[in-house]
Formats: sequence, structure tokens, C-alpha cells
Amino acid sequence: MYKLVWDDSFLRKLSRLTKNNPEIESIFRAKIKILELEPYHPSLKTHKLQGRLKSYLSCSLNYTYRLVFKLLDDSMIHLIDIGTHDEVY
Repeated sequence: MYKLVWDDSFLRKLSRLTKNNPEIESIFRAKIKILELEPYHPSLKTHKLQGRLKSYLSCSLNYTYRLVFKLLDDSMIHLIDIGTHDEVY
């Protein structure tokens, strides 16, 4: 099981997103549980990013929202950004 870490910037984005879209909070919680157990689970559609974000990975929360993160080691995931495709890329 991976440990999740984040900073204040991520929490602000998550708070703003869930305030405007309450249903996304339950989706986020469900996907985070999967991410903690298996970051490359097929339902997450995890993939490496390119360009300026090449050191990060992204997974799908649903058709609209993405979660950008970085695997720090074999036991820790740093949550970087959350939002729509255009917002995070």
C-alpha cells in the first residue's frame, strides 16, 4: 500500500473542485483508494506524461477529471494537481 502525500496547493485545488462539483468528491475518494493499492490499476488509466510534465503520471478520475501525481519511491505517491484535462496539462 502506498502512502499519499500532498501540499497546500493541491488541497486548495481539491477543495475548489469539490465545492463546485460535490459528486466529484466521492469519485475522488474511490479512485484514491485504488491508487493507494495499485497505481497502475486498469480502471485508473494511468500513463506517463510528456513535455514539461514528463516526470509525472496522470490517471483518470472520470471522463472529465484527471489527477497528476509522482511516484516518489515504492511506498509513496505525491499528489500534484487535479482538474480537467485542459487545467492540469
